[in-house]
Amino acid sequence: MKSRKMMFVALVLVLAVILGGCSWNTPVEEFEVGLKLKSGTEIVEILPAGRHSAMGWYDEIAKVNVSALTVQWEDPDLVTKDKQEIGFSVQVTFSRDRSKVREMWQEYKYEATSDEALMAQVLGRVPRVAKAVTTQFTLDEMLGIDEDGVSNEALGREVVTQKIEEYLARELGEIYCILKDVGINNIAPDGEYMDLLGRKARAQVSVEVAREEKKLADVQVDTEKAQTEVALEKARRDRLVAQENAKVYETNPGWLQLQIWEAAKEVFAGDNVWFIDPNTDLTLLFGVDGATPIPVTTP
Repeated sequence: MKSRKMMFVALVLVLAVILGGCSWNTPVEEFEVGLKLKSGTEIVEILPAGRHSAMGWYDEIAKVNVSALTVQWEDPDLVTKDKQEIGFSVQVTFSRDRSKVREMWQEYKYEATSDEALMAQVLGRVPRVAKAVTTQFTLDEMLGIDEDGVSNEALGREVVTQKIEEYLARELGEIYCILKDVGINNIAPDGEYMDLLGRKARAQVSVEVAREEKKLADVQVDTEKAQTEVALEKARRDRLVAQENAKVYETNPGWLQLQIWEAAKEVFAGDNVWFIDPNTDLTLLFGVDGATPIPVTTP
């Protein structure tokens, strides 16, 4: 009985030693890639998500995180193409290249399994990319302003971001990573430049206001000219009508007498009683020919 117990204990110890030198039923998550390693160094197999075992002596399974990682970097003292000092802040999102984990393990073993080490590696490459890009643009171009001080969609952060992506993608490719996104958080000119930019913007607004006011004044002048022309044309036509009417009186005395009678009818219309002084000269009011007497008081 005693010998059996001793054999059992010995068997347990042997199994513990054996199992201690291998990996058993190790989980690999969806955001990971498994590496089956021989003697802890040589990659025997790339393992997908699931549970895996490595039963060889000193074999093990290492896991590489291929999910997205994000770092932020900023520098208050970058310089633009026109030698303007700016603060610059950028955010970078990247991941290990799932298809290149073998190469990454061989060249950057520590960075392959340590997210902190990899982020430090990326942060070491961002500054030289940012400095190389900012010196290609003037400050106005980085802010999206053209040479005339007008906002221009062809310039600005989007263009700068594209250039950073181009450079940084190559840098990260060298350490077997994929660039997923770059975002410029801030471009901060110094206070003197911002004051100058504000003055320029206010001057530009003043010019626009003056231009619009001139347009309005021009419209008002044109309107007044048109109204004057209409009034002149109306006066001209009234004058022509008066001239034509005068010709009628000159050529047709009877028409003049008719108009006088029409006026007299309005004067003497109604139930009024008219008293005419006997000394009144009626011929002076009704016409020079004496045919139509109208009372006119003789002094």
